[in-house]
Amino acid sequence: MAQSMGFPGQSVVDEACDRVVEATIRAGKIAAIAHPPYNAIDTMSHYYDMGARMMSTSLVPFIKNGMAKWVENIKGLAAENR
Repeated sequence: MAQSMGFPGQSVVDEACDRVVEATIRAGKIAAIAHPPYNAIDTMSHYYDMGARMMSTSLVPFIKNGMAKWVENIKGLAAENR
């Protein structure tokens, strides 16, 4: 949404998202947040507190973090066996 509005990372985008969530809940629908950063607990908490009950994210950060941990473990094994 930020990119579409031409204001990436600016508060006007956050305010617009808040208005959408509020309007969705007033209409009796389930508010959803799509793709907050996987570690953006404050953002997810904010929207949950507003009433959003569905959140999705991208698998990419989980895959990247999992692979980084896997590589770290393999390097540790290699270092132990030298």
